Amino acid sequence: MAIEEHLALFRQGIKNWNEWRRKNSNIIPDLSKADLSRTNLSEDDLSEDDLPWANLWGTDLSRTNLSGADLSGANLSGVDLSRTNLSGGDLSGANLSGANLSEADLSEADLSGGDLSGTNLSGANLRGVDLSRTNLSGANLSRTNLSEADLSGINLSGTDLSGANLRGVDLSRTNLSGINLSGTDLSGQNFTGADLSRTNLSGANLSGANLSEANLIGADLRRTNLTRSILSGTDLIGADLRRTNLTRADLREADLTGQYLFKTNLTWTNLSGANLRGADLKGAIFSGTDLSGTDLSGTDLSGTDLSRTNLSSANLSSANLSGINLSGTDLSGANLRGVDLSRTNLSGINLSGTDLSGQNFTGADLSRTNLSGANLSGANLNGTDLSGTDLSGANLSGANLSGTDFSGANLSEADLSGTDLRGVDLSRTNLSGINFSGSDLSGQNLTGADLSRTNLTKACLIRTQALGTNFTAANFTGTCLEDWNINSATKLDDIDCQYVYLRSDEQERRPSSGEFATGEFTNLFQKALETVDLIFANGIDWKAFLLSFQELQAEYGEENLSVQAIEKKTGGAFVIRLEVPPEANKAEIERHAKELYEVKLNALEAIYRAKLQAKDEQIATYRKQNADLNNVIERLANRPIQNVINVTAQAQSESMSESYQ
Repeated sequence: MAIEEHLALFRQGIKNWNEWRRKNSNIIPDLSKADLSRTNLSEDDLSEDDLPWANLWGTDLSRTNLSGADLSGANLSGVDLSRTNLSGGDLSGANLSGANLSEADLSEADLSGGDLSGTNLSGANLRGVDLSRTNLSGANLSRTNLSEADLSGINLSGTDLSGANLRGVDLSRTNLSGINLSGTDLSGQNFTGADLSRTNLSGANLSGANLSEANLIGADLRRTNLTRSILSGTDLIGADLRRTNLTRADLREADLTGQYLFKTNLTWTNLSGANLRGADLKGAIFSGTDLSGTDLSGTDLSGTDLSRTNLSSANLSSANLSGINLSGTDLSGANLRGVDLSRTNLSGINLSGTDLSGQNFTGADLSRTNLSGANLSGANLNGTDLSGTDLSGANLSGANLSGTDFSGANLSEADLSGTDLRGVDLSRTNLSGINFSGSDLSGQNLTGADLSRTNLTKACLIRTQALGTNFTAANFTGTCLEDWNINSATKLDDIDCQYVYLRSDEQERRPSSGEFATGEFTNLFQKALETVDLIFANGIDWKAFLLSFQELQAEYGEENLSVQAIEKKTGGAFVIRLEVPPEANKAEIERHAKELYEVKLNALEAIYRAKLQAKDEQIATYRKQNADLNNVIERLANRPIQNVINVTAQAQSESMSESYQ
């Protein structure tokens, strides 16, 4: 109860009261439970006064010194305390509802258990204040200094905290629903389990803040800085994240269903296991983001940069990936069903073990991509760039591979059953261990490819280019090798073959009966180490060839130049294969041989005309007789080809010499 003497002095006015306080500084005034309502105490000195449970309703206390005063339980509702000094005061349990405390100094004061609902605390200093169990609903705390204040267990719903200083404040499990925190510096703040639903955090700084398990449903996070913040397990359904900076934030298992993340910066953000189903991510930046195991089904990712992103085991079914950059991305084990990947840049990404069956990759860039063990059955790879791609163990059965570039790709142990490989470039491709049984590889370019341990039984290799191809330990039984093209670099070691056909429709069987003995296939087809092929597309005049070959030997040496084989091709064409030294200039030998042949051919034609004095038809008949391979074979039978060439060439040389005289 207030001391009557003190209360009487107080009622005499501010001037008398302040004078008495100065003269009796050793006395602590007691105005407890006094009714001081509607009193004008503006600019009064009430420091350290005892005013517990006093009724100060409607009192003007603006710019009053109440530092250290005891106002516990006091009724201060609607009181003007603007710019008042309440530092260190005891306001526990006080009723301050609707009071004006703008720019007041409440540092180190005790406001625990008080009622501050609807109170104006804008610009006030609440540093280190105890606000535990305080009701601050609807209060204006804009620009308030709340650093190191105790807000545990308080109700802040509907509060305006825009621009407030909350450094060092523990807001874990605090109800901040619907409050205004726009533009507030909340960096490093602890919001674990807090209720921030429908809260306005636009433009706020939440860098490094801990928001794990927080409720952010419907929160306004536009242009908010959430770099390096922890948002794992956070509920963000309906939150506005437009242009929000989430670089390096932790959003593991966060719920972002249907979220609008237009142009949001998610660089190096951890979104593993998050739910982004149906979210609009157009223009968002995901460079280096961890999206492993994330649900992105039905998501619009058009125009998004996903380079170097981890999307392993992510659910991307029916997502829109048109025009996006996926270079360097890890998509291993991802669900891409129903996704249109046509003309997409997938260069260098990891799709190992991914189910891509029936996928549309028309015109896509899959160069240097890891597709090992992937399921591409029935996929459309028309015109796709797969150069240097790892397709080892992949399932390509029934896939459309027309116009696909496989140069340098690794297709070892891949399943290509039922695929159409016409027009496909397989040069320098690793095809080891593949089952090509019954496949049509006609006209295929297999130059430099690895087909070791390949099953080519009953395959068709008509006019196939196999220069420098590795067929080691391949199975050629029943294969058609009509006009296939191999060279000395083609490897035919340890071939498994019972018989082959040199013509289509199983014609020209080799051997004609029985089976090849071990090594016979290689001996039959293996080219010499160094050869030059002389091609005579319009037939050959053997006399002219023998004469030109003699002169060629004279230049290069008989020991360095010999005929390995003579082949008759379709349409009257001939191929004469010469063995040459390894160091020889094969292009120069071929050029010179053809040049000499033309010289000798022209000389012989002059002789034919002089001797026969015949018409062109007779000359053509005579030349045809000279070009008859059967006549040549009869002349060469049972005699070494080198001796035949020498003897015949000399005879022709003498004949020509006589004619020239």
